[in-house]
Amino acid sequence: MTRNPSMTSDRSRTASPTPSRSSSRNARGTNRTPAPPSNPYDIVPLAWTDLDCATKWYPTPPGPAADRDVTTVISAIAGLPGPNSYEQPGTHMPLTIDYDTTHDPAFVKKSLPDFIGQLAFQHADSTYLGLRGAPDVPAGPVVRALSRNSGDTGSALAVAGSGFGAGTAVDFGEVPCQDVVVSGDGLAISLYAPPGVGVVPVRVTTDLGTSPAVPFGQFAYGGPAPVMVTGLTPDAGRKGDQVTITGVNFGTDAQVFFGADPAPSPQVNPPYEIVATAPAPTIGPGKPSTVNVTALSGGYSSPTGPVNEFTYQDLSAES
Repeated sequence: MTRNPSMTSDRSRTASPTPSRSSSRNARGTNRTPAPPSNPYDIVPLAWTDLDCATKWYPTPPGPAADRDVTTVISAIAGLPGPNSYEQPGTHMPLTIDYDTTHDPAFVKKSLPDFIGQLAFQHADSTYLGLRGAPDVPAGPVVRALSRNSGDTGSALAVAGSGFGAGTAVDFGEVPCQDVVVSGDGLAISLYAPPGVGVVPVRVTTDLGTSPAVPFGQFAYGGPAPVMVTGLTPDAGRKGDQVTITGVNFGTDAQVFFGADPAPSPQVNPPYEIVATAPAPTIGPGKPSTVNVTALSGGYSSPTGPVNEFTYQDLSAES
């Protein structure tokens, strides 16, 4: 782990793989073991004390428990050569009152992607600046949706989102748009699709960075419009449970996969709903209990994200 570039005045360090050197020191340099950090979703304070203990501590409740993959990643980080410098947003343990609830509610499943997402949130400049009461950095660009998700080269469309300002450029996959018009409020961009093939993410770059790829920000050249999963009901259960999958552009040929396992004979109600039966999960060492549910239709598979995660409960009963 590296130092947060926005915080240069704090010189705290992570624990080295040898606990005796740093796990017994708090921010003031006294020789007492600090209390555990108060935010159950955040591994960052543990890097300040004893990172390796996070393999047992990433808690439930209220946070998601560490599965085998998460535990392996934490152990790998703890075993990296040190010492590694790290920025800590305070000088006391526990840190600040706000730290009790500072986490991203979109990443709370028991899965490695959610753990990494939560870790990225805790490392974000805005998180640390907020905890220290410092002015926040302006938000970078975010794409929320396109006015149309399919078309041809030269098709007119609009990009909806936020943070579209100075130096705005738009790329369809790796192909840049030649002419873009940004609205005065920075919430929309008018443009024409550049040459391209297949399904590509539409991303916006400004002086503050590049927007992440998002499901509703896909564009399909020549159609059909890309298939997307927007929700699961329920999002946890066991083999044989019925799961209602909502989304867009589900064709009559749609197939459903829970991870790599196909759901048998899904009932497709095009274009917005599929009812599928959860198949037997693939279990074993390194296999997560939380999987992505994807729909394959028209030759294209839906992208993955927090909204399409399904957690198998009591995996021991599935073996």
